[in-house]
Amino acid sequence: MDELRRALVQFDAKAFARRHAGWKESRSEQSHEYLFYCPLCKGHNLRWNSAKGAWICWNCRTTGDTITLVQLFERTDREGAILYVLDGYVGGDANFSLSDIATLPDVTRIERKKLKRLPLMPWPPMVMRIGQQHADAYAYVRGRGITDAQIDEYQISVGMMGRLKNYIVFPVFMDGGLVYWQARASWNPPEGYSDEMKRQWIKLHHYRKNLNPINPPPGIRQATAGEVIYNYDRAFHEPHVVIVEGPVDAIKVGPHAVALLGKGTDIKIERLRRMRAQRYTVYLDRGVLKPGQVMTEEREKAEWIARELDGFAPAYIATPPADLDPGALTTEQNARFIEMAEPFSEIGLKSALIP
Repeated sequence: MDELRRALVQFDAKAFARRHAGWKESRSEQSHEYLFYCPLCKGHNLRWNSAKGAWICWNCRTTGDTITLVQLFERTDREGAILYVLDGYVGGDANFSLSDIATLPDVTRIERKKLKRLPLMPWPPMVMRIGQQHADAYAYVRGRGITDAQIDEYQISVGMMGRLKNYIVFPVFMDGGLVYWQARASWNPPEGYSDEMKRQWIKLHHYRKNLNPINPPPGIRQATAGEVIYNYDRAFHEPHVVIVEGPVDAIKVGPHAVALLGKGTDIKIERLRRMRAQRYTVYLDRGVLKPGQVMTEEREKAEWIARELDGFAPAYIATPPADLDPGALTTEQNARFIEMAEPFSEIGLKSALIP
C-alpha cells in the first residue's frame, strides 16, 4: 500500500497528459491542474489535479481519483490501472501485492450546485428614470453611446438625493424582478491630474466610482454581488451569450450580453450554465500585464470562465483593443471583435504544445 502511495506521488502527470492529448492549465511550475477531452461524454472539460489525485468532468459530472482516471484513458480495469501506475515507479520493493491495496473510491456522479431563488428588493428611494433634465447623468450615458431607447429599455435611472445623488443606477433583474442594482458616479476626477493629485482629490471629495446596496438589517435576506448577473433575464433565452464586465459593456454589446458586475463566482458560473446557451463568448477588458505575469489578471479570469462553461456549450474568448473596453466601442465594433473570438478548445490545445 505504501508502494502505491509512493508511485502515485512520483507519477509523471505531464507525460500522461501528453499521451492522452491533455494540456496543462497554467505554465506555472506550481500548477498541477491538467485538462482533457472526456472519453465518456466527448466534452473537453475534464480537469485533473495530479497533486490532489482527483479529477472531475464538468460536462458529464463524473469524478474519481488518479487510478480511475488511468482506468478511463487506458481502457483497463482497476488492477491494470494500478499496475500501470506502479510500472512507472522506480525504486519500490518486490513485495507488493494487489491484495494489500485498500479499496479505492469508485467513479461517482455529483449533483449540480443548488441555487436559491433570489429575493426581490424594493426600488431605491428618490431614484427616477434619466431624462434630459438630469444634465450630468444624461450627458454621461449619452456620452457612452447609450440611446434614449436603451435608457428606457434597461430602466437606467439617477439618484435625486442622499447617498445616490447624481449616481446613475443600473437595475439588475433576475427571477422576474429587481434583485440588485449597481450605481456609477456621473462624474470623474478632473482630467489632466497626476496620479497623486487624483488620489488627493478622491480623498478630499470622498469620491466612490461605484456604489452597491447597503447590507440589510439582520434576518433580512438580500442578494449579494457574488450572486447577481446584469441583464440575465433578458439574455436567458439567447442562443449566443456574451459575458462582459459591467452594465455599460453589456448594453453596448447588445441584449444577448450579460455583465458579471465584478468577480466571477461559482454561483454565477452555475447560473450561466443554466442559460443553456448554444455558445458562450467571454469578452472582458484586455487589462495590463504586470511585471512577472505571464498573462493579465483579466485574461486569467476570462480563461477560467471559458473553461468552466466549455463542455456545456462551446466557449470562446474575445478581446477588445488595447486601452479600450466594450463600453467604449460601438455595437458594430464589438460585434467585429466577437466574430474574431478564439474557441477555448483551441486555446487549450495550444497550451499542450508548451514544454
